[in-house]
Amino acid sequence: MTTSIRILIWLGVAIFGALALGTIARHRVERINALWLVVAAFCAYALGHRFYSKFIFAKALALDAGCPTLSRPQHCTHFRMN
Repeated sequence: MTTSIRILIWLGVAIFGALALGTIARHRVERINALWLVVAAFCAYALGHRFYSKFIFAKALALDAGCPTLSRPQHCTHFRMN
């Protein structure tokens, strides 16, 4: 899948989630279908998972050249407690 298609898909998820949240906010007093809540929650979780997992992978799970394996974490600088 090309980059432009991925961007369009995530932009569509963001717009659909914003539409769902706007619908929930607009109908505060009236009864509303629970599907709007489910859609808003799904879009928020999907966007959060997409971008936060990318951040975690880049920062917390980055490879360290000084740590040959995870079986001996005492040799690694980022696992030391003191």
